[in-house]
Amino acid sequence: MNRIVCFILLFVGLPRLGLAESMNLTLEGTLQRASEQNQHVLLARTGSQSAAARKALDKAAFGPQFSVGTGVAATYGFPLSIEGSAPSLFNVNYIQTLYDRKQRKQAAASGLREEGAQIEVQSQQQNAALEAGRFYLELRNQRQRHQHYQTQLESLEKTREIIAVRVEAGVVQSRELTKARLEVAKAKVTLTTNEKNLRLLEEQLRQAIGVAPGVSLTLENEDLGGSLSEWSEETLLVAALDKDPTLMQLRLQGQSFEVAEEGLNGWFRPVVNLVGRYDLFSGFNNYDTYFNKFQRNNALFGMSIQVPLLLPGVNPEKRRLRAAQDEARLKIKLRSDQIRMETQSELANLEVLKARAEVAGLEAQLARENLQVAQANYDEGTLPLAKLEEVRREESMRWLQYLDIKLEEEKNRLNLRKQAGLLLK
Repeated sequence: MNRIVCFILLFVGLPRLGLAESMNLTLEGTLQRASEQNQHVLLARTGSQSAAARKALDKAAFGPQFSVGTGVAATYGFPLSIEGSAPSLFNVNYIQTLYDRKQRKQAAASGLREEGAQIEVQSQQQNAALEAGRFYLELRNQRQRHQHYQTQLESLEKTREIIAVRVEAGVVQSRELTKARLEVAKAKVTLTTNEKNLRLLEEQLRQAIGVAPGVSLTLENEDLGGSLSEWSEETLLVAALDKDPTLMQLRLQGQSFEVAEEGLNGWFRPVVNLVGRYDLFSGFNNYDTYFNKFQRNNALFGMSIQVPLLLPGVNPEKRRLRAAQDEARLKIKLRSDQIRMETQSELANLEVLKARAEVAGLEAQLARENLQVAQANYDEGTLPLAKLEEVRREESMRWLQYLDIKLEEEKNRLNLRKQAGLLLK
């Protein structure tokens, strides 16, 4: 009976297991999933949370602070202070900073650092999406090549068999059979290498999108949505300069140095705190002996104002911050020039790849038409099988060349979309 129940449960669970071990992916879906599930993105998000907590901590300095405690001590003679306070059975302390220019600027700088951490998350999302997109395109290319490698191997094996028959008949020399066997061996190496690349790319894509090992990936044969044709070169350049995460972080870094310097410019301004205190005194501390009147309940409420008069480290820190601002400006200039060159280069490469893809497509089409003609001649008996297989291999080679050029063109489009901030919807 137990075996029957187990069999039924296994039978019911099999469809679910099958669904869990397979995943259909589109290119757009791959980009989006990588931006959400990639490990580097998740790590960057923890950094953003840490920066947000730091910002809240710096702002908390302006919030009210309460503390309660006791300063109980046995007194012999005059009631001495404990940590600057008179001995008491119970005390309540209150302090709140009303004005501290340096602390205020520090909190503002923390806000800029938090914004920079959020930009880092966006940067990691773009990088993860680009990497996953490349793996997707390369895996799809290798799968398409796999079919052609198999066809090519079958064709070479047929040619080898034909040559073997001719050698036995004494029509051709034995070295021709050795050549044919060599070509078959090379084709097997190519196919084996392709299968190794397939396994590696599948695992890399799984890691890039946060999928468990062993999940079967089905790729849709579709291109990246949208077109860059409506974007002029100048528009793409402006978008790249505006959306580049490195540039955005450098700008925020320069602003944080400016804010920190502003805080140092007001070093001579007072720090104003609102303070309050309550103490419950006891008679055994000799207050009634050394003071005219003993009062059990005591309270204080007022303001604490402190004005710094001499801070030797202010001027060196100012010089450091100004040097850091100059460094940030130079880095911004260098990065901007680099983006311009990269964008212009990618656009030029795209035009070349589009032209090459058109040529490769026509060559593949011509090779396919030649194969159709050769197949018809073979069916009529006017073309030998070896010649037909040669034409078939030529058609396969032209198609593989076209696939490789299309792969480079699609990668180029991914790079341009990332630079312009258009990779993710």
